[in-house]
Amino acid sequence: TRLVRMGYSKRDTPITRPNNSQPIRKPSLEIPRPSPPPERPIIVIPPSASDILQLVGRLQEQFPAVP
Repeated sequence: TRLVRMGYSKRDTPITRPNNSQPIRKPSLEIPRPSPPPERPIIVIPPSASDILQLVGRLQEQFPAVP
């Protein structure tokens, strides 16, 4: 490899990081998360034709470039 040509040599043993086998945990800092609220079914009411025309008209006022 290029590194070997530049004078670096591969180590026989890989460099090992000092590894604490047990991560230190402070249970006093752990706050139990509140359970998520039960999901309510979302009822989607499709807009009526007049509502759609009103929305399109409003959009065309705000964004005149939209055909």
